[in-house]
Amino acid sequence: MKSTTALSLGMRLVALVLGVRAIVYLPTFGWTLRRLADEPKQLPFAVSMGMAIALSLAAAWLLFRFADRLATRFISSDDEIGLKGYDDPSVRREVFQLALRIIGAVCIAFSIPQFVGQGIVRIVTYSSFQMQLWLHLVPGIISFCIGVYFLKGGELLVRIAYGREHAPNERTGT
Repeated sequence: MKSTTALSLGMRLVALVLGVRAIVYLPTFGWTLRRLADEPKQLPFAVSMGMAIALSLAAAWLLFRFADRLATRFISSDDEIGLKGYDDPSVRREVFQLALRIIGAVCIAFSIPQFVGQGIVRIVTYSSFQMQLWLHLVPGIISFCIGVYFLKGGELLVRIAYGREHAPNERTGT
């Protein structure tokens, strides 16, 4: 199995999880919309929840639909992953880096509803801006940034886990 194939598969699985997480909030969103007539102050909450669901579904669709393209963008050398030789430290390093990329996709996917639904809605709805900023908005941003770093391969973590001696040669790629 090629590295890009495995990452693409992982991204599609993440997309499915993200889509399911968004879909489960549709009944709550509908209930919130019905309450708007009686409680108009819930409008910012309803808008942000709708945005979080819509963005999550859009991200899930894009991730699912374009997983192959995204995988080739993040993996420069498409080496074959031979799990038979998993005892070889260089193979363990490649598999670990692939897993980091998949986890990165999960972090990014989960940061979207956290950032929009938890962060922005609380800042708009409540008057304690600083508390809401640090409790809800910042964690979403941090999760997104960590996800991007992991998706790019998390080279520092790979070096910490496996050292430099098993790293492929930068010039030759082997």
